[in-house]
Amino acid sequence: MLPKLKHANVKSEFYNIWRVENLNYITHIHEELEMVYLSQGQLEVTLEDEAYLLRAGDVCFAGSLQVHQYHSLGYSKCLMIGASPSVVNLCQDARKDFQLECPIIRKGQYSPELGALFELLIESTDLIQNPGTCMGLINAIFEYLWGTSRQVPRPEVLAPVKMVLMYLHQNCFKPITLLTAAEALEMSQYQLSRLCNQQIGMGFNAYLKFLRVTAAKRLLVSTDWPMPDISSQCGFESIRTFNRAFKELTNGLSPSDYRNSQAGTSFFQMNTDDKR
Repeated sequence: MLPKLKHANVKSEFYNIWRVENLNYITHIHEELEMVYLSQGQLEVTLEDEAYLLRAGDVCFAGSLQVHQYHSLGYSKCLMIGASPSVVNLCQDARKDFQLECPIIRKGQYSPELGALFELLIESTDLIQNPGTCMGLINAIFEYLWGTSRQVPRPEVLAPVKMVLMYLHQNCFKPITLLTAAEALEMSQYQLSRLCNQQIGMGFNAYLKFLRVTAAKRLLVSTDWPMPDISSQCGFESIRTFNRAFKELTNGLSPSDYRNSQAGTSFFQMNTDDKR
C-alpha cells in the first residue's frame, strides 16, 4: 500500500533534503521548518511580506507557519532542508511559539565548518541517502543556526491568508471545491476567491492545481511509482485530468517525459512559479 502524503511540501513524515537548480516556488506555507542554503547565484526570498536578496553562501530560515516564496535570478543552485518540528531537537516552546527575528543568515555570520557541511550535502549523493546521518546533520544545523540567532515571539493569531494556505496545503489531495473550502473556512466563496487572487497571487483552482502538480513532480523524481498511483495520490480524478494539468504547468511536458528528463540528474529542477 502506498504511503499517504502529509501535504504538498513534504517528501516524508520526518524530513526532506532537495538539491535544487533554479528555485522558483510561489507563495506557500507549512508547519515544517525549512532552510535554504544558496551555493551559487542569487535568489529573491519573500517571507512574511518582507523581501530579501540571497547571494552565494547565504541561508534563509522559514519557521513553522511562515508564508514564503522563492524566485531565482538567473541560474542558481541551492540546498533545501525541511524537517518536522517534532524531530528537530529544539525545545517545544521554541518550535511552537518563536521565530527568528531575521530569517536571513549571511555568509560570514556562521562558522566556516557549517558552510563546508552545506557544500558536502550538496555534492555527496551517498551522504543524503543515509537516513541516520541525515537526521543527525539536520538537527545539528537547525540547532546551531537557531542557537546563534535572536528569536522573537510568533503572532498568536493567524492571518486569514495563513488559514487559507494551511487549509489548502492540508486538503489539496482531497476532492475539495471553492464551495467546500469556503464553508470549512467560514467565509463566503467571494471572500475566498478574492483572497486567493489578491494575497496568494492566483485563483483558487489554479493554486490547487499548482499544489497537486508540484507534489506529482516530486514523486516522479523521487519514486518509481506508476502514473495511476501518482495521479490518485496527488488528488487528480483521472489519468487524463492529471496529464492535462501537468502539461499546462510544464509547457506541454507530459509526466513521463518529465520523469525521463530528470533521470540521472543530481539536482531537482524546481521551477514551479508560473506567474513570472
